[in-house]
Amino acid sequence: MPDAPAFDFPRDLIEEQHVLADLSARYTALCARLPWAAEPHEGWDDSGADHRWLRSSRAASKGYEPADAAELEELREALREKAAAVITHPYWGQLSGADVVKARIALKYAPLPERAGAAGMT
Repeated sequence: MPDAPAFDFPRDLIEEQHVLADLSARYTALCARLPWAAEPHEGWDDSGADHRWLRSSRAASKGYEPADAAELEELREALREKAAAVITHPYWGQLSGADVVKARIALKYAPLPERAGAAGMT
């Protein structure tokens, strides 16, 4: 992020943000591979209806498998918990006004700092 102010984020906040981003990516990937309907649905095709300005259709959906539905709910709960941990972190209390917004944006790009003693290890 060019011209972004530097913020001294605590390590735990950066780690929480990285876990949140990972959970979000996993959730998006899961949603992309699941059927469009959670429950079985016969689908529809109104592309031949002359009375509609927007044509739409969906193929039939078998719905989610129980394991997929459970994984989706687990990811949703983990996302809620991690998002709450990030947005309620005490660090935000030391900022005000536009700095809060700038810092929240900067946090999304903050690299994970190296762990103490991990430097130079191969």
